[in-house]
Amino acid sequence: LKDAQALDEKARTEGVASIGPLYCLPVPQKGTMATKEYPSSAGVGLLHSYYATDDADAVKLLKKNGGLGFGKTMVPEFAASWVSC
Repeated sequence: LKDAQALDEKARTEGVASIGPLYCLPVPQKGTMATKEYPSSAGVGLLHSYYATDDADAVKLLKKNGGLGFGKTMVPEFAASWVSC
């Protein structure tokens, strides 16, 4: 919510042209992607509290263009199956 409010404020003060084409678009992030804001466990229970030190390139690109990371999707352990439970 803070990120959306910051983008709204930027649009209000600097104009809509100052924000990216994905302005406040909520995008769920794959559970295997490294993110600083959410645990990056890749479905592994032992890593449930691991936070990456840097965002994955796709996450950086999303943020650069004004999109909002909207949680993480579930993945099977080590993303080793096509079935998520």
